Amino acid sequence: KLYSAGARKFVLYNIQPSGCSPGSRIQNDGQCVEEYNDAMVMFNNHLNASLDEFMEEMPGSVFVYVNTYNIISQVIDEPASF
Repeated sequence: KLYSAGARKFVLYNIQPSGCSPGSRIQNDGQCVEEYNDAMVMFNNHLNASLDEFMEEMPGSVFVYVNTYNIISQVIDEPASF
């Protein structure tokens, strides 16, 4: 619908590691729930692979893929760096 309305620039954010959210960690003795994160990685891989399809379906469009999963993972793994 956005493309039909003239939009040509899109930003796609993938899903962050929800298994490391405070709520998930509280229920898992303070550790990330890797099963949740594995599901997020599967979804994110599919989303990233779909970019070629999106570009074919919407010629002239520009897509920016923001890997929030990796950004948030780095903050979780190395908080002192941030």
